[in-house]
Amino acid sequence: MHIRILCSCALILLPGVEIFAQAERKKARDRLPGKVASLDKNGDGVLSAAELPPGARKKILQEFDLNNDNALDALELRAYLLSKKGEKPAAKNVETGDGVTIRKDIEYANGKGYENGLGRLDLYLPRKAKNFPVLIFLHGGGLQAGDKSKLEQVGQRFALHGIAIVAPNYRLSPAVQYPAHIEDAARAFRWTRDNIASHGGDPARLFVAGGSSGGHLTMLLTLDESFLIKQGLKGSDIRGSIPISGLMDVTRTGPLRRGKVWENSGAVMKKASPLTWVRKDAPPLLILFADGETAERARQNREIYEALKKAGHPDVEMKVLADRTHNSIRPNLSNKSDPALLAILAFIEKHVIQKPARR
Repeated sequence: MHIRILCSCALILLPGVEIFAQAERKKARDRLPGKVASLDKNGDGVLSAAELPPGARKKILQEFDLNNDNALDALELRAYLLSKKGEKPAAKNVETGDGVTIRKDIEYANGKGYENGLGRLDLYLPRKAKNFPVLIFLHGGGLQAGDKSKLEQVGQRFALHGIAIVAPNYRLSPAVQYPAHIEDAARAFRWTRDNIASHGGDPARLFVAGGSSGGHLTMLLTLDESFLIKQGLKGSDIRGSIPISGLMDVTRTGPLRRGKVWENSGAVMKKASPLTWVRKDAPPLLILFADGETAERARQNREIYEALKKAGHPDVEMKVLADRTHNSIRPNLSNKSDPALLAILAFIEKHVIQKPARR
C-alpha cells in the first residue's frame, strides 16, 4: 500500500544571501527525525537517493517515497520510522492486552434532541501513560446516520500508539439541520478541553479528525472558528487537523441532502462549506482521501488544498491513499501497518514536538 503526497516546494537563492540560505538549510535539516538527520549532507531537509545508504535506496525509497520525487522528506521518514515499530497488518479485532482503558457513554451534551446517546462520547485511553496527545474523531454517515461505536477498533489502535481517541456522537438529520452537527462537534471539543486532563490527556495537545461527513465537520470546525469561539475557545486550540474524504463545497451536493441536512438555500449551503472559510492562519492540516473516491469528492479535496496553499497556509499536506475506496479507509486504520494510520501518527508526532504558532 502506498500514499501519494501532492505538493511541491522550491527554495530560490539570491546573490548575497548565502548566510541566510545556510540558516534555512540548517532549519530544514533540523526538522528531519534525529536518527537520520545526519544523512542530509546538503542540508535541504530531504534525503535524496544519493544520500541514502545503498541498502535503503531500493527498499525504503521505493516504499516510502510517497510523492514520487526520488527523495524522502520529514513526514515520509517519520512514517518509515514508525513502521519499524509495527507488525504485519492486524486482524479485524485489535488485541489490546492491558494497554488500553475504554470509558463509554460519557455525557457531553443533554436536553431535547440528545436522546438515545446522541450527546455522549467514548474514550480510548493509553493505559499507564500521562499527558498524552488526544485525537477527537468524528464518525461518518452523511450527517444522517452513523455512530461512535464504529470507531472502537480505530480507537484502540491509536491508544496503543499512545494517543487517546475521543469518539463523540452528534445530532443527525433530518431531525436537525446545519448548524446542529457542527455545533455538537464544537461542544465535544469543549468537553475534551475541559475534562481530558482528569483522564490523563493533555488539553494543550488536541487534534481533530473524521471520515466522510466526519471529515467535512473536521474541516469546517478547523476553518470556521466561530463555532469554537461560541464555546469560549479559539481556532488555535486545535493543534492539528486531519479531515478524511470530506465534502468541502456542499453547494454541489445532490437533492438527497438538500433541505434535509442543510436548508435548501444557496447562502446557507455556502456558509456550511469549508471552502468558504479558507484562511492562512488555520491550524496545521493533513488532508486524506482515497484514490477510489468519486471524481467530485476528490476534486473538492484537491480544490481546498490548492486554495489553502494559495492563501499562504504554511503547513498543509494532501495525500491520496492508494488501493482504497471511500468506505475502506476507516476500517483499515485499525491495522498497525496501514499507511494512513502511519501518516496520521507521523503528523501528530510532528506537531506534538513542535510548539504551536502564536496568534
